[in-house]
Amino acid sequence: MVRLMKVALKIFLTAFLLIMMVVAFFPASSLKYLSREINGFDLIGTEGTVWNGKTRFLISDEISGSFQWNFDGLEKYWPKFNWTLNGTGYELRGSNIFLSKKTRLSVQGEASSDSIQQLLSRFDIFLSGVFTLAPLTLDIKYAARSIEDINLATPYEIDWSGGQISYILAQQFFQVELPPLIAKGTLGDGKASTTISRVDNKNRLLELSLEENGMSNIRVFRRLLEVTNTPWIGDQDLDDVVIEIERKIF
Repeated sequence: MVRLMKVALKIFLTAFLLIMMVVAFFPASSLKYLSREINGFDLIGTEGTVWNGKTRFLISDEISGSFQWNFDGLEKYWPKFNWTLNGTGYELRGSNIFLSKKTRLSVQGEASSDSIQQLLSRFDIFLSGVFTLAPLTLDIKYAARSIEDINLATPYEIDWSGGQISYILAQQFFQVELPPLIAKGTLGDGKASTTISRVDNKNRLLELSLEENGMSNIRVFRRLLEVTNTPWIGDQDLDDVVIEIERKIF
């Protein structure tokens, strides 16, 4: 019996090593077949293997960039990959640990305002400056279909260098110069929320939230109107919400 178990173990290890060798040299271009499952997402010019490679991507024929990855060994028996994501005006760096039911994503990076202008324009907001994403870690379920499948262990933090911002409020166009700001938020249980304040003053200026159904909510505090020198005839306190906007964004 012992001899039989040893033989079986050798066969299993040999088969496992052969499979690993095949996968290790499996062309990265095979990932194209997986990307077809994601609507509006395409991989272009893929090179290397699934363990070490690079590719370019296109999202909804509007957002493009390059993605490079490499295998970084095992993290408590689970495969870990390091990666870099580059595009016009942004660079993100991080790693993924592939667990049994989810992937653990660690990420940080920088982005200019140009890289997110398309999203901001939906809220009639146009700005300049640079954003810096502090290191954060998320757990994302495989085959995630909504933000309910994404959980953030600790609040995320994004710093903005400050600069010029233009926006439309009450059908009027405004343009102001803002000081450096900081955004802190949470993501979990199908909801995302963010609070924006000055770097040198933690009092709230703006709050944003997003529900699983795609409904977004923006709450503007009187303090923001003071910072932007926006005229206001009301007598609300600086910590009062003076404008609230709800929109469905997806």
